[in-house]
Amino acid sequence: MMLSGRGVNAGEARRIGLVDEVVPEDQLDNAARAIVRHPPFPIKPGLIRRFCSTRFMRPLIADYLRRKIAKETERRHYPVPFAILDLWERFGGDQAAMFALSHGSGHNGEGIPPTEIDRIAMVFGMIIGPILLADAIGLDNFISVARTMVGHSSNVAGKRLEGMVNSGRLGIKNGRGFYRYENGKPVYHDKKRDAPPAADLEERLVLRLLNAALAALRERVTVDAELADAGIIFGAGFAPVSGGPLHYIGSAGINLGHGRLKVLEERYGSRFAPDTGWLKLLMPGCNHNKSK
Repeated sequence: MMLSGRGVNAGEARRIGLVDEVVPEDQLDNAARAIVRHPPFPIKPGLIRRFCSTRFMRPLIADYLRRKIAKETERRHYPVPFAILDLWERFGGDQAAMFALSHGSGHNGEGIPPTEIDRIAMVFGMIIGPILLADAIGLDNFISVARTMVGHSSNVAGKRLEGMVNSGRLGIKNGRGFYRYENGKPVYHDKKRDAPPAADLEERLVLRLLNAALAALRERVTVDAELADAGIIFGAGFAPVSGGPLHYIGSAGINLGHGRLKVLEERYGSRFAPDTGWLKLLMPGCNHNKSK
């Protein structure tokens, strides 16, 4: 549509998911107010669409679409469709992963060495450290999507990221991000710096991700707990052995997680405030697995 300028009628827009509902013109105001009062649940994609959105298929499909778009225009003349494809290839349908990664970041803004943050994450069992992952995504892409989804730039860490991007530190793709890169590999420096005890840092890192996963479910970033767990494992590198953050909450203890967040909130501030999703889990007889 961007390349051709072709429009679609209301029925076609509804079919392809551009609009939620089609009504006669004289009912438009009432229908709009009804949707504002009672937002529709996100539509769960079909099996084929979900398969095409997996991280294994996205590069193949994106490459095909880039070649197809290149027949109509060049990136330097019309970069928008190429940029959309770049973001889709990196993140696909893993909105929950991006939501969690955005909410869970921030410790580096406290002066904690990135190597220490990544080391603790890997000790916990994560596939990749969050700082290295942000560099791999591209700090400009990371902050753009994070700002859109969770208002990331409003906190200290978000403002630091903006400063890094403005100074030309974009991550692996240009050799400078949180780390410096040579031939695509990070160059680590063993600088002795004060850092919080390892146990405290691991708890802070993991609990913020758990908190973000519950927020993603509550805010309907995803409506399926199992898909949220899978997305955050594959998209944000959460420890696979845990079964995902929502599964981990059930196995580690709901009361313990909520209680520790309250302690961390008193110690470090409101960024550790337990999401209201914890209150639902704490209700008598509630089993969070029912939301799957």
